[in-house]
Amino acid sequence: MNIGAKILFIAYFAVHLTDVALSGKYQTIILDGPKALSDDIKDTKIVLRIEGKGALDLLPPSDTGGIVCADVLMLIDISCSISNKDKQRVRNISALVAHSLLTSVYPEDPTSFNLARIGVLTYSEKTRHVLYLNNSKSSEEIDKIIRNVEIRKSKQSLCRTSTHRALSDARTFFFKSKQNNKQIINLFTDGLTFLRRNRKALYREQRKLREMGVIINVIQVRHRKGKYEENEYINLPHTQNHLFESKDKNITSQLIDRLIEDASCANLKA
Repeated sequence: MNIGAKILFIAYFAVHLTDVALSGKYQTIILDGPKALSDDIKDTKIVLRIEGKGALDLLPPSDTGGIVCADVLMLIDISCSISNKDKQRVRNISALVAHSLLTSVYPEDPTSFNLARIGVLTYSEKTRHVLYLNNSKSSEEIDKIIRNVEIRKSKQSLCRTSTHRALSDARTFFFKSKQNNKQIINLFTDGLTFLRRNRKALYREQRKLREMGVIINVIQVRHRKGKYEENEYINLPHTQNHLFESKDKNITSQLIDRLIEDASCANLKA
């Protein structure tokens, strides 16, 4: 390819890539050289991996062939023991999973979309109710809200991991009573609740949620110094099949598969 052709192709490429790059989602793109340009460019192809912040090796959910009837709360640990990079990754995972849940349809019934509801709660020392389950936001609005969740602590707040308070808020404000649809928490945490005395309250809240029928998926997020409390990863998930690694590049598909297993609309109607 001569220099002039290279310049033309790069210009075309930059213009057509803008929307995708700004989305912050991981995507693999095969970009064909525009046939309106010279013969030198016609057969040119570039394969790209687009990675937003915190999206390293993160794949979007695969086509699972099922939809979920559930209230799904994204419960996100933003304590200072987790790096900003890993917190950004958690935002991307949550956004991809939410988008998949809110845009899936039955092939035989195109009107069946949006049978899941999404809520978002973040926490460190204190909790923040970002989005309630009964919101009327579109999938695009929810995607934007999740991708812009504040992950830095305010100057006035401490930055300790208080998972017991987060679960208490989930029970009190998001899952007040038993619903017809399944109730599920995707808990993203480094598994190290601050102060041992708070762990009694942590497991007490977990038991109350279980008694209500709430399923907890725990997604392990790396602690800055590699610390974690193993008992939290053993006792908090609904089962050990509900324990995941945020660093897994297929984490979004794994979570969607788990949600379909636990809360498929087809199973609820059966």
